[in-house]
Amino acid sequence: ALSVALLCGAVPAVVPQTTQSPQEQTGFSYWITGSEPLPDSADGLFFLGDRLFYTATADSGDRIACEMRHETKESGADAQEPLAPEGLKGTVLSIAPGDGVLWYCIKADAGLSMVSVSPEGSVIGKTPLTGSETLYPYSVAVGGDGCFYLLDVNGLKVYSGSGVRVADFPMSGEQGIGLVTLGGGQVLLSTREIQSDGIPQGAVKLVNTESISNSLTDKTVTYRVYRGWDGLALLNDGGGLYTLDIETGEMTAVLDWIDSSQDPGTLVSVGAYSPEHIYLIAGEQETLKLRNLDQVPAEPETRTVVNLGCYLGSDAQTSALNSLAVAYNTSQDGVRVHVVNYHNYTAGYDR
Repeated sequence: ALSVALLCGAVPAVVPQTTQSPQEQTGFSYWITGSEPLPDSADGLFFLGDRLFYTATADSGDRIACEMRHETKESGADAQEPLAPEGLKGTVLSIAPGDGVLWYCIKADAGLSMVSVSPEGSVIGKTPLTGSETLYPYSVAVGGDGCFYLLDVNGLKVYSGSGVRVADFPMSGEQGIGLVTLGGGQVLLSTREIQSDGIPQGAVKLVNTESISNSLTDKTVTYRVYRGWDGLALLNDGGGLYTLDIETGEMTAVLDWIDSSQDPGTLVSVGAYSPEHIYLIAGEQETLKLRNLDQVPAEPETRTVVNLGCYLGSDAQTSALNSLAVAYNTSQDGVRVHVVNYHNYTAGYDR
């Protein structure tokens, strides 16, 4: 259960208010290794137990799920062969991880159904969703309460485990980015909204069958949210990766993308099993690749570090600066730029 303080509107979580790099804060850094090619449509990465899957869109338009296996050549198995559940009729709109199963959201003439599929591709069960004929969800999640959470352009719909709609939450001008289920069964919704002055703001909200909470995070930052380890959420603000404990509201730095030589502008998705085992999908030479993030003890910096503080007015400017910093750092032996984004600080404009 969430702490009473957080439910009653405690101060939203903010990133650690320090200009120290994550490796200075934690004593660990990350090396990016591996470069396994993925389909150009790959856009989701998650663990089911200790098995790593990615989701993509097939040429037919159906969503597919593939397990990333590392098998010997003698086995003859395709390490990226999509699961092919038998008996599915309709279009697969979305796929989400559950408790030991994958959940397929299927669109047919009669409406939507949630179908549970084993990691090997066998259909386990099917739940039709009543009154869902006009819904086209682009993100789904299954909570620890067994309810189905469906996000479409008109808002968030919640169905009971038996397929009856129990809640309907309009987005009220916000754009839903996605849904994610944490290890404790809680469902988080991430959103983005452009204000009247043109400045974007984001929110990370806890959802259940009765309500959508106020933002758990400071709204000056928009986050992509992933399932972390030990019941934590992982938040990516486009500059770094953080854990969020939704019970205490504490955010902890994990890594800085630029310091890890990863251009955050080419990052597509993150899948994490533990602090030692993090994977990502990123663009590389006009294609997508699966990369490994290997945690290593931080070593003393041998290069001159230039801390570059910025408070830029647009996402495009920030993205361009990040790309230039990564390119500069990978081409220099004696100097490294560490970018500090002051948008993440409560007194960032003044600083």
